[in-house]
Amino acid sequence: MVFMDQRGTAFHDDLQRLERIGLLTDPAVVIADNVLKPGAPYHVWRICSMPHYRTDIVDLREFGSAPVEDWITVSWVHRGPTYGMPAEDRRELVALARESDRFRLRAMATSMKDL
Repeated sequence: MVFMDQRGTAFHDDLQRLERIGLLTDPAVVIADNVLKPGAPYHVWRICSMPHYRTDIVDLREFGSAPVEDWITVSWVHRGPTYGMPAEDRRELVALARESDRFRLRAMATSMKDL
């Protein structure tokens, strides 16, 4: 099992790397947090567009902030022809990923000023 809670725009690269170097069992369970906010568009595209993933997207409330919606993804990964391969590039994802990183940096700056 893998739990990802780092920068969401890195999830897809980290997951592909784990596949390429053979660290995932067959099947493996991969859980990713904060997929909606601040966001992980490349990851969601990867796990929803590639056939070696079976994924549930779970809607939940952000810890400590009940009105804020977020998602986690729970994916079952099976070895197959697309295992370890990059997902198809989509130009639309670039802008979403940039906005996700900006959103994350703003949130971090806001939380850090209270320390």
